[in-house]
Amino acid sequence: MEELEYYREVRNDVYQEMDSQKDTPHPMFYGSSYVFSDEMLGENRELEYFMCLCYVACGLYELEHYHGIEPIIEMYMTYYIYQYEHFGKYKDMLYDYELLEKDIEKIKSMRKLKFERLKCYEKSTD
Repeated sequence: MEELEYYREVRNDVYQEMDSQKDTPHPMFYGSSYVFSDEMLGENRELEYFMCLCYVACGLYELEHYHGIEPIIEMYMTYYIYQYEHFGKYKDMLYDYELLEKDIEKIKSMRKLKFERLKCYEKSTD
Protein backbone atom coordinates (compact mmCIF):
# COMPACT_ATOMS: atom_id res chain seq x y z
CA MET A 1 0.00 0.00 0.00
CA GLU A 2 1.36 3.40 -0.87
CA GLU A 3 2.19 5.84 1.89
CA LEU A 4 -0.75 7.91 3.08
CA GLU A 5 -0.74 11.66 3.49
CA TYR A 6 -0.56 13.27 6.87
CA TYR A 7 -3.22 15.93 7.33
CA ARG A 8 -0.62 18.31 8.76
CA GLU A 9 1.44 18.09 5.55
CA VAL A 10 -1.57 18.60 3.30
CA ARG A 11 -2.76 21.51 5.45
CA ASN A 12 0.68 23.15 5.32
CA ASP A 13 0.78 22.78 1.52
CA VAL A 14 -2.71 24.26 1.16
CA TYR A 15 -1.87 27.20 3.44
CA GLN A 16 1.36 27.85 1.55
CA GLU A 17 -0.45 27.93 -1.79
CA MET A 18 -3.24 30.14 -0.42
CA ASP A 19 -0.68 32.54 1.11
CA SER A 20 1.11 32.86 -2.22
CA GLN A 21 -2.10 34.18 -3.82
CA LYS A 22 -2.88 36.92 -1.25
CA ASP A 23 -1.92 39.81 -3.53
CA THR A 24 -4.11 38.78 -6.48
CA PRO A 25 -7.31 40.73 -7.25
CA HIS A 26 -9.53 38.01 -5.74
CA PRO A 27 -7.19 36.09 -3.43
CA MET A 28 -9.79 33.72 -2.04
CA PHE A 29 -10.85 32.57 -5.51
CA TYR A 30 -7.40 32.40 -7.06
CA GLY A 31 -5.89 30.72 -4.04
CA SER A 32 -8.38 27.90 -3.85
CA SER A 33 -8.35 27.47 -7.63
CA TYR A 34 -4.64 26.83 -7.44
CA VAL A 35 -4.97 24.46 -4.49
CA PHE A 36 -7.24 22.21 -6.54
CA SER A 37 -5.31 22.45 -9.79
CA ASP A 38 -3.68 19.42 -11.38
CA GLU A 39 -0.29 20.76 -10.31
CA MET A 40 -1.22 20.74 -6.63
CA LEU A 41 -3.15 17.46 -6.65
CA GLY A 42 -0.57 15.61 -8.72
CA GLU A 43 -0.85 11.85 -8.49
CA ASN A 44 -3.43 12.00 -5.70
CA ARG A 45 -6.32 13.05 -7.96
CA GLU A 46 -8.09 9.72 -7.50
CA LEU A 47 -7.81 9.62 -3.74
CA GLU A 48 -11.01 10.77 -2.12
CA TYR A 49 -9.48 11.15 1.32
CA PHE A 50 -6.88 13.53 -0.09
CA MET A 51 -9.70 15.72 -1.38
CA CYS A 52 -11.25 15.65 2.07
CA LEU A 53 -8.02 16.93 3.61
CA CYS A 54 -7.62 19.65 0.98
CA TYR A 55 -11.17 20.95 1.26
CA VAL A 56 -11.11 21.06 5.05
CA ALA A 57 -7.76 22.88 5.05
CA CYS A 58 -8.82 25.29 2.30
CA GLY A 59 -12.15 26.03 4.00
CA LEU A 60 -10.44 26.70 7.30
CA TYR A 61 -7.90 28.95 5.64
CA GLU A 62 -10.59 31.02 3.95
CA LEU A 63 -12.57 31.35 7.17
CA GLU A 64 -9.48 32.36 9.14
CA HIS A 65 -8.07 34.81 6.60
CA TYR A 66 -11.06 36.16 4.69
CA HIS A 67 -13.91 35.60 7.17
CA GLY A 68 -15.85 34.13 4.30
CA ILE A 69 -15.77 31.07 2.14
CA GLU A 70 -16.32 30.43 -1.55
CA PRO A 71 -19.58 28.58 -2.17
CA ILE A 72 -17.91 25.70 -4.01
CA ILE A 73 -15.34 25.25 -1.23
CA GLU A 74 -18.08 25.37 1.40
CA MET A 75 -20.13 22.79 -0.48
CA TYR A 76 -17.32 20.26 -0.80
CA MET A 77 -15.87 20.97 2.63
CA THR A 78 -19.31 20.38 4.15
CA TYR A 79 -19.74 17.17 2.15
CA TYR A 80 -16.40 15.75 3.27
CA ILE A 81 -16.89 16.76 6.90
CA TYR A 82 -20.26 15.03 6.84
CA GLN A 83 -18.71 11.90 5.34
CA TYR A 84 -15.99 11.95 7.97
CA GLU A 85 -18.20 12.62 10.99
CA HIS A 86 -21.34 10.66 10.15
CA PHE A 87 -20.01 7.70 8.19
CA GLY A 88 -16.49 7.45 9.60
CA LYS A 89 -14.96 7.69 6.14
CA TYR A 90 -11.21 8.31 5.99
CA LYS A 91 -10.71 7.77 9.74
CA ASP A 92 -8.74 4.59 9.15
CA MET A 93 -6.72 6.29 6.42
CA LEU A 94 -5.31 9.20 8.43
CA TYR A 95 -2.34 9.09 10.73
CA ASP A 96 -3.00 12.43 12.43
CA TYR A 97 -6.77 12.56 12.63
CA GLU A 98 -6.60 14.57 15.88
CA LEU A 99 -5.51 17.72 14.02
CA LEU A 100 -8.19 17.20 11.38
CA GLU A 101 -10.84 16.86 14.07
CA LYS A 102 -9.53 19.97 15.84
CA ASP A 103 -9.76 21.92 12.58
CA ILE A 104 -13.27 20.62 11.91
CA GLU A 105 -14.33 21.83 15.36
CA LYS A 106 -12.76 25.22 14.64
CA ILE A 107 -14.65 25.44 11.33
CA LYS A 108 -17.89 24.55 13.13
CA SER A 109 -17.25 27.28 15.69
CA MET A 110 -16.81 29.82 12.87
CA ARG A 111 -19.55 28.66 10.53
CA LYS A 112 -22.73 26.65 10.82
CA LEU A 113 -22.43 23.70 8.49
CA LYS A 114 -25.52 23.17 6.42
CA PHE A 115 -25.69 19.46 5.76
CA GLU A 116 -29.37 19.78 4.91
CA ARG A 117 -28.47 21.79 1.80
CA LEU A 118 -26.78 18.77 0.26
CA LYS A 119 -29.24 16.96 -2.00
CA CYS A 120 -27.61 13.61 -1.34
CA TYR A 121 -28.81 13.82 2.30
CA GLU A 122 -32.42 14.76 1.68
CA LYS A 123 -34.79 12.25 3.22
CA SER A 124 -36.80 10.09 0.92
CA THR A 125 -40.56 10.65 0.87
CA ASP A 126 -41.23 6.96 0.14
